[in-house]
Amino acid sequence: MDIILKFTNEDGKAEEVEVSQERFLIGRHSENDLSIVNSKLSRTHLKIERFADVFVVSDCESSNGTKLNGEELSEPQTLANGDILDLGGGVEIEIEFPGETKNDAETSGKANSDEESEEEDSEYVSANAANASSGAVSLDTSAGSSSSFGLRGLLFLTPLLAIFLVLSVVGAFLLFGGKSVAETTQNEDDPDFIYSDDRKDEEIPNKNMDTGNLTPKKTPVQNPVDPNPVNTEKPEAPPSNNESPAKPSNNNTRDKTAKSSALSFLRRIGRNDPNPVLTRAQLGVIQSKTNQFRNSTALASNIKNAKRNASKIEALARSNNLKPQFLANAALTKLSKNRGDVAATAQSMIAVLNNLTISLGNEFANDQLLVIAAYDQGIAGDNLVMRNTIGKLLKQSPNTSSRQIRTIWFLHDKRKLTKAQFEFVLRFLAIGTITQNPKAFKVNSEALIF
Repeated sequence: MDIILKFTNEDGKAEEVEVSQERFLIGRHSENDLSIVNSKLSRTHLKIERFADVFVVSDCESSNGTKLNGEELSEPQTLANGDILDLGGGVEIEIEFPGETKNDAETSGKANSDEESEEEDSEYVSANAANASSGAVSLDTSAGSSSSFGLRGLLFLTPLLAIFLVLSVVGAFLLFGGKSVAETTQNEDDPDFIYSDDRKDEEIPNKNMDTGNLTPKKTPVQNPVDPNPVNTEKPEAPPSNNESPAKPSNNNTRDKTAKSSALSFLRRIGRNDPNPVLTRAQLGVIQSKTNQFRNSTALASNIKNAKRNASKIEALARSNNLKPQFLANAALTKLSKNRGDVAATAQSMIAVLNNLTISLGNEFANDQLLVIAAYDQGIAGDNLVMRNTIGKLLKQSPNTSSRQIRTIWFLHDKRKLTKAQFEFVLRFLAIGTITQNPKAFKVNSEALIF
């Protein structure tokens, strides 16, 4: 599935561009996949990456920043149909997933809101017209005494205005608790103002701006976030006798289940990795992949088979210095949606996995993911190819930590993994996530945990 970018070009004409490749760059430089001539865009402003059927957008350290649906894009985010990208306040791009439509309820609600606004506007105009009409009659009837009333009225209102002024000052003091003027007005500047890079393009050494050192953005002061926020939304009115209560959405529950299951799996495949990390974008890719195995009877059968042969798998793993969770899941991944003997499959894979582990390590979960990604190389006897690739990247990226470079995500970003390698390791992650809580993913089996 591809996505379509809709925007207005520099000539004021509507354009549509299809994104089908794995990495798509947008900016004002001609070397980008999509070049838009606009002074508010950086040379390379935005990056869209494709992970299987998930598209992830990230800002390329641009001068004026990027917003996604009005929110600052400070970290990679997955894209959805109808999303709006604002590139530096200069270009707006709408995301369209062909074949998908926006939420009808949202559209309907917007339409209803617009109708209500029109009704309120018409009522407001009518009321003002009536007031204006009555005001005209009043002026006509009092024209003869307007000058004398003005002098008396001014003398009468002066003490009232003085009293009102005193009360206002006292009220302001009580309201702000004696804060200084600087304290009470420090956030009244435009919160959306962002410092731009003052240097000319010729002075920027890296035109792609992947690691550019630009002038930091000025972000608005925000209130600290309560780690345990209390729901402050007004409760909905109870349904009438003829209405059934609305069912809560399961999206948040699914997200939490996927996250906890994925992290639990990663903790169990590394020899010493109690705190593995997944970004929201990476978790979204894994969660999307798990959808391919929902309601899979073959996977359910294989998990049950692995549980029956757990002792064999565990003994085989221990004798080769591997974690049983890793070995069992490697076999499940190889079987995929085909029923088979998990212990026998693990036995057929153990030699290759052992050789790759010697080359790449197994201390952290990311090391084990590299082993899975390099499995096809190991079958061919090329046990050092992945290690050599990582070594070259370490020399080429001295400002990037080795832990970050030694991940499938970094290698995929640098196009050092083939599509088949990345697909295989994503399947490994998805099946491993499901094994921690199969029934949450509609797979009829108990958890496979070593």
